[in-house]
Amino acid sequence: MESAVYTALLIGLTVYGAFLLGGTSVVLALFAVALAGTGLLTTVGVIVAMDTFGPVADNAQGIAEMSGDVRGAGARVLTDLDAVGNTTKAITKGIAIATAVLAASALFGSYRDAIATSVAEVGARAGELTLSMDISQPNNLFGLILGSAVVFLFSGLAINAVSRSAGSVVYEVRRQFREHPGIMDHTEKPEYGRVVDICTKDALRELATPGLLAVTAPIAVGFALGVGPLGAYLAGAIGTGR
Repeated sequence: MESAVYTALLIGLTVYGAFLLGGTSVVLALFAVALAGTGLLTTVGVIVAMDTFGPVADNAQGIAEMSGDVRGAGARVLTDLDAVGNTTKAITKGIAIATAVLAASALFGSYRDAIATSVAEVGARAGELTLSMDISQPNNLFGLILGSAVVFLFSGLAINAVSRSAGSVVYEVRRQFREHPGIMDHTEKPEYGRVVDICTKDALRELATPGLLAVTAPIAVGFALGVGPLGAYLAGAIGTGR
């Protein structure tokens, strides 16, 4: 958990450093933040390749271990590849999150500018309760807490979805061992397609709820509490989602 502190500080310093490059102009500062995110995206080809290599190297060791035919130097090489695969996947996720934070920071500035423009067009007062971005207001603070909480709720729903899918796979494997005992002595072949079908269907079905949460929560906050709490909601999601 301590490792997240240094990563958060690095991302924060990147955003702040890019902001300082803009000098006194907020528009240029936000443009610099957007360019920093674009700079990370220039490595997208390498990142996608690494993200593809990670699971392949990771699963190769597991398949070889289950086969029981790989020993000695070959097994040691596959073990090293397994470690590399796990590390590679973690690195790619970290870069993706950093890019998303930089992009969200620039978009947050655009959102604030859009509010100011709309308020000026209708002649409203920016200090009104539902229009102000002042974090000291209770409604904005509530939006900030909601934005922080939704990130953890999304993560919890995703973890539970994976747990349920894994449980379904375990039950299917046990069923096949029970109904087809020849699998253990290699006289019968397992029904691989059933397991693949479970994983595919669960991946589509179980992610529907977290996906709807991510899409509908900002809309609900915006209509229920106003644009100020929505801005605070986005800030809370950015802060905890990094």
